[in-house]
Amino acid sequence: MKDSHHDVALTFRRMFFGFAAATCLAISVELVLLEHVKGWEQRIPFALSILIWVAAALGLRPRSAVSIHGVRVLAIVVLIGVLFGTYQHFTGNFEFVTEIYPELTRTEALLKAMKGASPLLAPGALALASFLCLAATHRHPLIAE
Repeated sequence: MKDSHHDVALTFRRMFFGFAAATCLAISVELVLLEHVKGWEQRIPFALSILIWVAAALGLRPRSAVSIHGVRVLAIVVLIGVLFGTYQHFTGNFEFVTEIYPELTRTEALLKAMKGASPLLAPGALALASFLCLAATHRHPLIAE
């Protein structure tokens, strides 16, 4: 019975890492199509996608507990990048709204900025990839928790 549980867990780990890598591939293609490459800030999602690909590769062929901890560190770094991306999208929207509609109250401008041209949840796809990597390392057999 323990072997079948281990096989199922291994299958799910592989699926999670595969989904994370595929998500980042799709994000990268979409960003290229949207020409999201102006300035260093717009290149950050590409770097974060590479980090997820490295994390997935480490997770798919873990050599030791250090590999699994490395996956977790990379996923957390990506989550920090996601927060930065969300902030960048929101502040860009807010500055645009307040410039175009100076008569709006602060609350109205905040609400309008949340619906702006730069989608606030776009960086969330990278967060999903990070959470998939973190989920794949949960109770990993190489880590005695």
